[in-house]
Amino acid sequence: GFRFAPYLLSNVWVTSTLDLALDLLPRAPVVQLLVDVFYTEETAIETLDRLRRISFDYPQNLIHLITPTQDKKALRFMKAVAALRIISRQSPFRTLRKKLLMPQPVRFSRKSHFSRDEWLILMALNQGRTLKSIASDYDKNYHRVIYRLGRIVERLKLKHRSELIHLLQNLSASSIQPIR
Repeated sequence: GFRFAPYLLSNVWVTSTLDLALDLLPRAPVVQLLVDVFYTEETAIETLDRLRRISFDYPQNLIHLITPTQDKKALRFMKAVAALRIISRQSPFRTLRKKLLMPQPVRFSRKSHFSRDEWLILMALNQGRTLKSIASDYDKNYHRVIYRLGRIVERLKLKHRSELIHLLQNLSASSIQPIR
């Protein structure tokens, strides 16, 4: 839904799809988008990819991502996607209300968020492509792709690349069931 007024539930539009919500973005100068990442029609990774693009296209808008917080790896991944505010699905109403009424903007940071190249590598890995094919398709040195992948693994505090692949598989699973 969207929030345009200082009161939590006033002037809220609830949409069933992200596409319908995006159609409403031009109607207001500043919008707060509240998305439950695991209850959209798309997979979680597709939703995160779209929200990343929205955060760059509409930087004045705040995007709140509601997600379960049991999976710390997935949570770190979501925080690194873009300037998204993560809100735990288990948050009490008072906390949720405070976060929505007094939002603290999240700024894109090269140190804490995935770069454009890192995101391209992640999306290509998510499609099942090999590191060599990623390097040739994006005209990058193979060792540079390996280096970037190592930085991603390090940023997410994973032990090995296989954990990253497993994480991407989980985020690409059905969107209706939250990751456990």
